[in-house]
Amino acid sequence: MWRFENGEHDRETFTPIPDHISARANDLPILINGLLQTNTVLQDSYYDPVLAAASIAFGFVFIHPLADGNGRIHRYLIHHILTRMGYTRRGIIFPVSSAILERIDEYQDVLEDFSLSRIGLIEWKETTDHNLEILNETRDLYRYFDLTKQAEFLYSFVGDTIEKIIPEELDYLEKI
Repeated sequence: MWRFENGEHDRETFTPIPDHISARANDLPILINGLLQTNTVLQDSYYDPVLAAASIAFGFVFIHPLADGNGRIHRYLIHHILTRMGYTRRGIIFPVSSAILERIDEYQDVLEDFSLSRIGLIEWKETTDHNLEILNETRDLYRYFDLTKQAEFLYSFVGDTIEKIIPEELDYLEKI
């Protein structure tokens, strides 16, 4: 997604400012491998499932390895890890994505909190096809970071799912 310094959309006269810059392509293999190793360690431990889901799912979406579908995989990872670590039961729909959808602006804010703090640390230039070419190494920017806001966000949305979304869905199903 592009923002323009003065709100205009004339690419000829204004430099676009990205909302998020993914990790450099050359850095992706080591970052994804580290994420997979971290996932294994967390799932094989007594680590809190919500914190594990936040760590892996947000780690994935911030690395942003794919051209499309990163957000959907991010939300799948939340569901998968919560189930895999026994927080939710297999076969039970735990609609945390519904809670996210109801508060989509907060979700966007949590994503931007991470992204906007890194944009100034990444050297890039716009390519002729309006993509980005990343000029510096980004590995450490996506390997080590504070996920406090993201973990608080996920805990809040898990709470909404338990206290609001599921009861409302059960109430609806009882009435039909």
